[in-house]
Parts: sequence; C-alpha cells; structure tokens
Amino acid sequence: MQRTNVGAKVHNSPTAQVNSKQDSRISNVWFFHGAKLRFLVLMIIGLIFYANTITNEFALDDINVIQLNYHTKQGFAGIPALLTKHSFHGKLGDTNKFQSKYYRPLSIVTFAIEYELWKENPHLSHAINLFIYLVIIALLYYTLAYQFLRSDPDLAFFATLIFAIHPIHTEVVANIKSRDELMGLAFGLSALALALRYQQKEYKQPLLLVIALFSLFLGLLSKENAINYIAILPLSLFFFTGLGKKEILQLVIPFILTAGLFLGVRLMVIGTGLPEPEDNILNNRYVNSTLEQKYATITYILGKYFCLLVFPYPLSSDYSYHHFPDFTFADFRVWLALIANLGMLAYGIWGIRYRCPIAYGILWYLGTLFLVSNLVLDIGGFVGERFLFLPSVGYSIALAAAIFKFVYSIDLPIIKKPTLILRFAAIAMLILFAPLTWSRNKEWHNNQSLFFADIHKCPNSALMNHAMGSTYMNLSEKAETKEQKKVYMDSAIKYLKRAIAIYPRHAVAYYDLGRASHHAGYSEPAIEAFHKSLAIDGKNHLAWYNLGIHYASINRFDEAIDAFKNAIRLSPKATNYHYNLSATYFLAKRYFEAKAAFENLLAIDPQHQDGKNGYSLTLAAIGESLALERKYKEAVSYLEHATKANPMLPDLWFKLGVCYYYDKNYPAAKNAFTEVLKRKPGHAEALNALRAIEQSGG
Repeated sequence: MQRTNVGAKVHNSPTAQVNSKQDSRISNVWFFHGAKLRFLVLMIIGLIFYANTITNEFALDDINVIQLNYHTKQGFAGIPALLTKHSFHGKLGDTNKFQSKYYRPLSIVTFAIEYELWKENPHLSHAINLFIYLVIIALLYYTLAYQFLRSDPDLAFFATLIFAIHPIHTEVVANIKSRDELMGLAFGLSALALALRYQQKEYKQPLLLVIALFSLFLGLLSKENAINYIAILPLSLFFFTGLGKKEILQLVIPFILTAGLFLGVRLMVIGTGLPEPEDNILNNRYVNSTLEQKYATITYILGKYFCLLVFPYPLSSDYSYHHFPDFTFADFRVWLALIANLGMLAYGIWGIRYRCPIAYGILWYLGTLFLVSNLVLDIGGFVGERFLFLPSVGYSIALAAAIFKFVYSIDLPIIKKPTLILRFAAIAMLILFAPLTWSRNKEWHNNQSLFFADIHKCPNSALMNHAMGSTYMNLSEKAETKEQKKVYMDSAIKYLKRAIAIYPRHAVAYYDLGRASHHAGYSEPAIEAFHKSLAIDGKNHLAWYNLGIHYASINRFDEAIDAFKNAIRLSPKATNYHYNLSATYFLAKRYFEAKAAFENLLAIDPQHQDGKNGYSLTLAAIGESLALERKYKEAVSYLEHATKANPMLPDLWFKLGVCYYYDKNYPAAKNAFTEVLKRKPGHAEALNALRAIEQSGG
C-alpha cells in the first residue's frame, strides 16, 4: 500500500509531470473526483465555516483602523495620506514611536474605499474578509494541486481542507483589521503560484513574471511578513521543480529586488528600523525579563503555538501579561517545547534530501514562525493567533502528508481500505472543528461578547481585565436606571482593580478607575486613582482633564483649575479643556480670569457656542458686580460687550437696561428693555421697567 510522493521524493520534475487535463490525475480517495468540483467543495466548506462572521460588528482594532481613523473616514480623499504615512497615523498621529514604524497601507486603503462607498458598514467589511479567505483557499488548492503536488491532488485537497476549516484562523477572518494578514497571504500565494508556473517551459512568459512580482509587492504593502516568500520561493522551487541552483537563483533575484523596492518605499515613508520596543510590559512582554526568562518563555510559546494548531482550544484575543508567567529552563515544559521544535527542524532538514512534503511543510511552518517568534527581532507582539495564519499553511501541508504517509505505510489486517481511513479523518476534523469555529466566530461579534468570553480564558491578563472594566463602564452609560448603572460601574471598578493588582503600573487602568469611581460617586477613591495614574504617566492630558472634572463636581475649584491648566499645557488646542477651565473660573467667581480664559477659547474656536455663551455671561457677571458698587458706566461697558457677544439672551439686555436706568440714560434703558421683549415677549420685569420710565417722563 506504499503511496508515492508522500514522505518520499517528490517526482514533479518537468520530465515526470502529469498532464493536468488527464483524468488519471484524480484518484478515488474522496467522494468526488473532478478538479472543478473539488474547488467548489472547498469554497462551500469555507463559506459554511465562516459565513456567520458577516453578522458581526466592529471589534478590537477594527475601531482604530476604521471608526477612529481620521484618514480612513476621509474616504477617497484620505488615500494619499494612508499611502504616505505610517499605518496608525490616522489614529495616533506622530506621537507614538512604537506604532509609527508600521507601514501596511493597502488593507487600510480598502477600508477608506468602503467608507467612501458605504460609510461604516461592518457587515460588508466582514463579507469582504470572508471573500478574501475563500480566494486564499482556492489559491492554496491551486498552488498545491497544480504546482507543488501535481501527481497527488488527493493530498493537495486534504492539506487545503485542513487549512480551510482550522479554527485558529477565526481571529484573522472575524477581525476586520486582520485583512492585512488575509491580503498578505492572498497576494503571496499568487506570487508563489505564478512564479512556479513561469518556470515551466510551456508557460515561460514575461507577463507571468511581472504579475508575480507585482503580487509580491502588493503582499508586502499589505503586511511586512510577506517578505517570507523570498525564502519560501527558492524552497518551493527546490522541492517541487527540477531546476538547478543557478536557475533557482536567477528566478529568485527579481523577487529579492522587488522586496528591496518595497523596503525603499518603506524607508522613504517612515524611515529606518523596526518598531522601537516600549518600556511598558503590556506592549513589550520581555522588558523586565532576564535573558534566561526571555528565551525560555519564547521557547515555551513556540510549543504553545504548536499545541494551538494541534488542538485549537481555548482561543483568546489576548495572551499578554500576565497570562503566561516568566519561564526558566528549569521548567520541563520549556524543554518539551524545545525538543519538539528541534525535532521538527531536524526532520525538515533531513527531508530536504528526499524532498518530501512533510519536510517542506515543516520548514514552511518553522521558517514563517521564526520572524514573529521574538527570537531575533522584537516585533512588539507577544502571542497572537494571527501570527499562525501564514505558518498554518506549512502545518496543514505537513499534517496532511504525515497522515497520508502513515495510512499508506502501516501494514495491519484491520487496515484494508486506507481510503476509508482518510475519509474518516477528514470527516472527524470537520465534526471537531465546525462547532469550535462557529462558536468562536460569534464570540468575535463585538468587543462586549469577545471580552465576556475571553476573560474566562485569560483571567490573569491585565489587558483583558482592563477591557472588562471598560466594557462595564460603557454598559453603565447605556443603562436606563440608576440602580443598573451603579451595578455595572461597581463591576467595572472590580475588574479595573484586578488589572492594577496584576500590573501595578497600569496608568490607563488607574485613569479608568478614577473615571469609574467618579461616576459611581466615590469621591476620594476617584481622586486617588487619578493621582496614581498621573504619578505613572504625568503626560496623560485626559487624566488631568478628568481629575479637573471631578474636583469641579465637588466644588474644589482651585484644584480643578490647576488640573485643567495641566491638561491645557499638554494639549493646548483642546477646546473642551479651555471651556471647562473658563467655566470653573466662573463658578469660583473669579470673573476676570474667566474672561481671559474664555477669550483664549474663542481665539482657538470663534464659533464655540458654549464658549460664546459663557463669555457673555462672564461679562455680565463683571457688569453686575460693578453695578453693585454703583459703577454704572463701567457696568454698562461690560454689559454692552456681553450683548454684542451673545445678543440672543434676554437677561443680558435686561441687566443692561437696569444699569442704563440707574445711570439715568432713559432712552438707552428703554431701548434695552424693548430688546428684552423682542426676545421674550411678556417679560414682566421689562414691562414694569418700561412703565416706570414712561411715568418718570424718561
């Protein structure tokens, strides 16, 4: 029962190629035989497994790249900025040194196009993600069946099926932002398939090579990890063609030059270097680790990645600090992971000689995982299911080939029909993976459903506990009753305190704890939380602003004023900061300082309606205070300015009329009271004042 081409040398040299039109290509392992039918079956399976993502909303970074991205929301007009700025510029500007080293414009450009045509429509965006995933499935089957494994389409189908139904892909398909991963793989596979087709004598057309190079360039514009194809291409050419080393090098050089072109564009747009590691353990997991802890933990994570591919449960959107502890090489689990990965590497290297698909899949898996492993490059990300998207192609090939090799190599009486065993294996995977994928897709419905599901999977994650706190704060804002608002806010406080307990320097969690405590009516805890947040990150202008809001709410005006001043120092153009500073001066009856503050606000935004109202009321308050001192002419001057600043307020005209009256300027007083009645007919006090003026002969 030994089956050729599965674990043995691949016979796909030009002299051993099998005509793709011959029916002999298709064997009887599966229930269907035609190539077109196999494409259709794979498409339908992929659609069934991921169709329920279309009803999902925005979640996680979808919000940052679409809803809160200034360039995306400009539609077509924002595309030039998306192509000439770093990928997070529309959300963060140039303030974040870490994020400003990412250049992945192409997927975000598609979001801008969608926004121009359909505004915010998450269902359409999810449908597009699903469509790209189906395209990837088709491309993968084409590449395997018509380029890599032309003499064994059954194996190609099985490998593609494993990839198509694997639940590890739920993050990439169900998270709109991960379109960069989808497009990177789609364009990368296109480049790979076209390059292998180009090397065949009957298809050696320059146009094929040009399209392949262009596909690679688009893949790099989608996500930088498409650089992996510079290594995957020669590996594939060596394994699956009869080309010599010189011929392989000649074909690979144009792809290297294309990657160089991308790096040149990237250099011009965002400069040199990779993202600078942050000193925050939430974004740079190894910042406080010893060298041993760092590499022991990375080794363990490599083992964890393999375990997630073998049995993808539970899946989580977050694996950050402190979901995984700091490991050392004294932990046997680290050694198990090390032995497993070194064993796979050894088999892959050994298998190069025999060009077996298992070895090829292993080398694809380990090679593409290497760049995101943090072994050499600190990529910022710690653990992410999205990092397995490209490596899972190699895993699927290796697993399918290993199952085929095992089934066709064992010699037991009960194994009479290996075809049935393979069918059983495929059906078992479908039955196992379908509910895992469907349920995980629904957990990605929105942030609330995602966090409520994942908090049970990673209860020791500071970021996940913080996310739960933020979720409960949002629920509290939407609650209809005070009782329900308080229940939600108390839950928010519980999770925020948990996040801080896990990571005591979590400045943002302290900030949100201050906000939650403020809304729940816990005054001193709110003040304490804001101050602790600012002790960690004194540049957080939002923390200063919210501290000012809290102080003002409890009539501690002087402290509120100091807080608002600090917020303005850090964010000078924030009009709401200026407005609240001005209003607090007013409430503290420091009217001349309020006047100056309102003037600063209106210099920034002359059309700020609340600012115009506040300014006029401040002028009126100064006028009233002067009138009480019987300085009527000075009072009139301020009140005249007040009515000019906001002529629609009848009370301002009334106060002006009173000052005119006491200054014995009766015609002007009569005119002011008349203006009151224009704006508020029947104003009793204005009518009485007019009668008094007439009776006095004014």
